[in-house]
Amino acid sequence: MERKSVLLMKVQERLKAKKWTQVEAARHLGVGQSRVSDIQQGKIHLFSMEMLIDFLEKLGQPVELTFPKRGKSKTNNLEHA
Repeated sequence: MERKSVLLMKVQERLKAKKWTQVEAARHLGVGQSRVSDIQQGKIHLFSMEMLIDFLEKLGQPVELTFPKRGKSKTNNLEHA
């Protein structure tokens, strides 16, 4: 699964767990309500990885980027602390 998709799904999970309205979520994330709607609808093309990581951190979910040692793998890994 693409890393960006994983980030979006984690944001969606955290928002659902918070049980906030879209307006409440928007206030916590520092965006407009329509952006929260975009997240909930899975409009991944509207968000950068950096923005999704920022949202996760605002939702109390730290994100750690790890890079494999040479020769192990050609892909980067994302770990959720």
